[in-house]
Amino acid sequence: ENLGDGREHELAMFRELLRRLIDVFSRSLFWIMPPSPPAGCSDDPPRLLLVGLGNPGRQYESTRHNVGRLALAEICVAAGIAPFEKHATADVAVGTLGSVRVAAVVPRLYMNVCGGAVSALARDLRLPAASVLVLHDDLDLAPGKVKLKLGGSAGGARMHHLLGTASP
Repeated sequence: ENLGDGREHELAMFRELLRRLIDVFSRSLFWIMPPSPPAGCSDDPPRLLLVGLGNPGRQYESTRHNVGRLALAEICVAAGIAPFEKHATADVAVGTLGSVRVAAVVPRLYMNVCGGAVSALARDLRLPAASVLVLHDDLDLAPGKVKLKLGGSAGGARMHHLLGTASP
């Protein structure tokens, strides 16, 4: 299912939903984790890893399967998180969302094989799996619906399995 071929109305609805989600998410991030120290230095380490899952390649760019990447791109634009720098297996940008220093990550690997790359980035940043937030599609949800959940399962993106952690 392609989001870009003549379906501007659906794309506009998707962007509006994301804007609302970003607003709620950035205002309530303190419920997830305490704010970053108030040093204000751009070298402060990230406390949260935001990962936008999808598949590489032009054929996947505007598909529902890439909604994680699309959502992360919108979040980064709204929060002014840029520029993305190329790392071995992902593009990474560091910035502030609400009062929390975050690293936004777009793996350049297919969804089903990116867990090792995300795990390595989390390890490099000394972040526990609980500080990794994965944005991805869920075919069990109707378009326009969003679900926030703690943990993972074999039926989903299996990021907990790929990160080497147990799901709750």
